[in-house]
Amino acid sequence: MAVDDARLAALARRAAHGERAAFASLCAALEPEVWRYCRALLAGDDEAAADAAQDTLVRAATAIRDFRGDAPVRRWLLAIARRAVADELRRRQRRRRLQERLEVRLAPTGPAPSAEAASTVEADELLAALPLPLRQALVLTQLLGCSYEDAAAILGCRLGTVRSRVHRARERLIAEHRAHHEESETGTAATRSSG
Repeated sequence: MAVDDARLAALARRAAHGERAAFASLCAALEPEVWRYCRALLAGDDEAAADAAQDTLVRAATAIRDFRGDAPVRRWLLAIARRAVADELRRRQRRRRLQERLEVRLAPTGPAPSAEAASTVEADELLAALPLPLRQALVLTQLLGCSYEDAAAILGCRLGTVRSRVHRARERLIAEHRAHHEESETGTAATRSSG
């Protein structure tokens, strides 16, 4: 359900003045987009995305009192989400270092994924392989449909930087996708010739 910027701005102004119902409506309107953004930046991890989206809304509940309307509400909220994701990534890094120190290794278990699930996993893995600045720019502009100007404001960088990051992200994704499929085809051909 897409809500226009004017309606979002009106809800934010009412919420800034303490109207809880307006804040609840604002959250309901933007939560799916915030979750998609968080999920894409967190490499398709649904649980971490839900946590980061929830953290974003909690932070927004405090920050809404200071909302002046200088930027569109969607841009304001996605900037908060970016910071929540960055915090989650830092937590992950600390946990990973701790696991390495403790030499904890968990082996994956369970049934093999379906072709559709494997395709989603591949896309998530390709996105996750991108450096965070490239991934952020790509997700904002290509998955969430933000304008390049909004993405620049959310990311706190110049418009040309966003354009460059999206271009480099696309090039890397295409190269990785090709390499992955060439690798699979080579493996399939080797299996056929030996069988």
